[in-house]
Amino acid sequence: MNATCRKHRCPPPSAVAVAQRYPLSSIVISSSTTRVSLRRGRESVTSHAPSVQPKDWGIRMIRTIENVTADHRLPVLEQAWRLRHRVFVEEKGWHDLARPDGREIDAYDHAEATHLCVMRGDRVVAYARLLPTTRGHLLSDVLPELCRFRAVPRGPETREWTRHCVDPAYRGSGAVMGEVERELICGIVDWAAEHGVEQLTAEGHPVWASRLRRLGFGVEPLCLPTPIAGEKAIGMLIALEGADPDGAGGRRTPTGAVRVPASRPAPTVPLGL
Repeated sequence: MNATCRKHRCPPPSAVAVAQRYPLSSIVISSSTTRVSLRRGRESVTSHAPSVQPKDWGIRMIRTIENVTADHRLPVLEQAWRLRHRVFVEEKGWHDLARPDGREIDAYDHAEATHLCVMRGDRVVAYARLLPTTRGHLLSDVLPELCRFRAVPRGPETREWTRHCVDPAYRGSGAVMGEVERELICGIVDWAAEHGVEQLTAEGHPVWASRLRRLGFGVEPLCLPTPIAGEKAIGMLIALEGADPDGAGGRRTPTGAVRVPASRPAPTVPLGL
């Protein structure tokens, strides 16, 4: 990518040109340098650029944001904080998380957190956060009662999956898993594979255990259903080997949504506490 094409004597393609070629993509943003990784299927192209926020070219994408905090005031994350507030505070009623500015931010939104944002144009429509388990995280520090069957899973190969949420306007319904939610889960699996992560921990409604199994994940409950914030929740250890969230026996429709049998309800319940 950094060398001039010898055959045609032309410069490497710009990030915009690559984005136009690869419409379903992932963009990784770092506070020090910007690594733009654009991918379609298993094909990947990477372009290095100065430390500026990539412009949105009106394409579908996942932005993976690392090495930043709320202090950076990154516009994409500003939207993510507000989406989290709408889902977890206003919709689910977790008022302990409420903030006057409408930005749901906690102590775990530190520089080692990884934020995945599904974009539609310049709008964040789905979000998830991955936390290292080699330091304090929600399951170890805040919700140890959701891990009673074994010691809290830790290690460089284990990340905690938290604050998973989808804009209500972009959720699936009935027997259809929404395109946005599917993209987010695929993005998490792709990121984990690229970073040597073999398993995830998560906390959420027990229905997620069966939903994730239907997508090919291995799920080990870490406790019995426990009342948390007015609803039942469990801790889960999620094995990624064999996961196929982009397939799962479903049929992709022209719009990208995946139709699954009626016995497989769409996972619209937010995952992660």
